[in-house]
Amino acid sequence: MQRTLLRGILGLLLFFLLTGCGFNINSRIGPLLTPEYLDKQVSTESIDLSMDGQCPDVTLSVIPVNVETRTDKYRVYDTMVTHYFRPKAFIDHAVDYMKKRMVQSNLVVDEQKGEKILVSLEEASSYGNWTLETNIKLKIEIPRIDYSQIYSGVEGSAYQQNASAYALHIAIMKFLKDPVFQKFVKCQ
Repeated sequence: MQRTLLRGILGLLLFFLLTGCGFNINSRIGPLLTPEYLDKQVSTESIDLSMDGQCPDVTLSVIPVNVETRTDKYRVYDTMVTHYFRPKAFIDHAVDYMKKRMVQSNLVVDEQKGEKILVSLEEASSYGNWTLETNIKLKIEIPRIDYSQIYSGVEGSAYQQNASAYALHIAIMKFLKDPVFQKFVKCQ
């Protein structure tokens, strides 16, 4: 009985090693990307960007746009099971979350007239054993003012999708707090 169980476990381990079985983060990260949940988990607070606006409508309307083109598997972490995501789909999640944060920050998100904010993935990686530290680097561009910056978020969790969501949240919050972006949306 023990011998059969041991063979089964070894066979399963060998299967994972040979097939390169993977864990797709995209399929699990979406439900975690809510401002209320992430503010609580990462101890952040919303910001009000409508204060002191000098635009005709207090702030400019904006629209985050996914400009990521890569659709191949992007390895974030390699263990016995590879953790990966597809960058274009991952940035779709990032853009959706960014829209939620912008609305919560009292900005108008307008698909038709909004000033484009271009979002792509610069880099993502994780390291660790029991707790994974994940570093997400987003490249965010504001074409109208010819501004481009890399925003990085680093956070850990025992679960890859949680660590990725937390790190993504931190990177987006850094963007929203960027004085250049704030002056842009407030027409200052």
